[in-house]
Amino acid sequence: MRLWNIVVAATLFLAVLSGATLVGFKYGEPKQVVGWLLGLVSLLVGAVVGPVLNYCVKRHHRPVLTGGVEGDKGSLVETVKFTPDEEKRASQIEEALAIEPVTPSLRIKHARLRVVNAGRRDSAVRCRGTLTKIERYNGTTWDELPYHDAGQLIWAYVGTPERELPRNVPAYLDLCFVMNLNQTLILCLNPLPEMYKKIINGEGSYRLHVLLTADNADPVTKVVRMNWSGKYDQLSVEMVE
Repeated sequence: MRLWNIVVAATLFLAVLSGATLVGFKYGEPKQVVGWLLGLVSLLVGAVVGPVLNYCVKRHHRPVLTGGVEGDKGSLVETVKFTPDEEKRASQIEEALAIEPVTPSLRIKHARLRVVNAGRRDSAVRCRGTLTKIERYNGTTWDELPYHDAGQLIWAYVGTPERELPRNVPAYLDLCFVMNLNQTLILCLNPLPEMYKKIINGEGSYRLHVLLTADNADPVTKVVRMNWSGKYDQLSVEMVE
């Protein structure tokens, strides 16, 4: 929009300059008119080329958001935690200086989207991932599920919906997670409305449409397919586009 405003202003300026030049040649001295014309042209070049060059440089260095999946390398990550009872027992055993530690039984597997700022220089400011659409495969076509919001996804390890993304430093956006104790697939929305807590819990293949945005980058949509059999160890993710 700024570039368009500059073009319009330059066009109007040239029109006025052309009219004034014709009048000057008709009623004034040619040498004076030429000098006056060169001064106006220099002013025009400085007024137009400067902002345009500045815009092009900023555009050249701005962040470029990309997304993908890496399988078990970073897009399917398992963590182990204590249940509340195990945590209490572990604390008691530690106080009693027991030799045998308590082994945590709660396992959590996260499906994640790998996001990279592939720009030339600038960091992506306030980078966010928004879940805009959910689809489920019915055997022949993809049906859109009744998800009518734009929920914010959470950045892994940071736990917030937005973060700064330096150039060529990958970050991971949590899409969903499943726990081995209840075999339930849950979206990583912040916040997670009650109506969406079980929207992807059934067995099948799902497509999540994720909009990647930043204050200083063009938005881009990435689609991730998740295959879920209803069992903890049978969750897979792959990129669609």
